[in-house]
Amino acid sequence: MAGMIYGGGDLRGLITHNMRRSRGWVMSQLALDELIPRKNAEALYRKAQSPKKIIWLDSNHITAKNRELTRHITSVIRDELVATQLLNATHMA
Repeated sequence: MAGMIYGGGDLRGLITHNMRRSRGWVMSQLALDELIPRKNAEALYRKAQSPKKIIWLDSNHITAKNRELTRHITSVIRDELVATQLLNATHMA
């Protein structure tokens, strides 16, 4: 299972559901994020089941207008999921 959580909705339900059934957890967090404190990201990471990995990126909070950062985060996560065999690279264009 691979996914990117971005935006509203029932995030607690989505995260709880996916954390219970995942085969691995790759989380990216922005080290300079002014809206999501580092301690909150670390608390979520501690709750995730192993195997797990957190990737810290040097950036402020992401917005929908920042397409370059969105592409970068997506690329970093995709590469990690492929490297850990949680995502099959043959299905990607």
